[in-house]
Amino acid sequence: MAQETMLTYPQFDKPFIVYTDASEKQIGGVVTQEGKPLGFFSRKLTDTQRRYPVTEQELLAITETLKYFKHMLYGHKIIVKTDHKTLTHQLSTHASD
Repeated sequence: MAQETMLTYPQFDKPFIVYTDASEKQIGGVVTQEGKPLGFFSRKLTDTQRRYPVTEQELLAITETLKYFKHMLYGHKIIVKTDHKTLTHQLSTHASD
């Protein structure tokens, strides 16, 4: 089991896949390639951020994860995955504009 969770080194010729999520008290994300984790991010939400609507908390998780890993992700292809249906629909609609 420990071997499955070991981090690997990034391959900059392949796309990065970023998974994010938000809960009532914290946000988090993981950067992967080919199903293997490269790094994890999480932090608590501030009192003000806890009052954000769920969609804004999910967007905050995406932006904070991307900022945290900007040294690795900048200039490379990134695919962001979220489980929030409304946000997924909004992002795909704007991507086609």
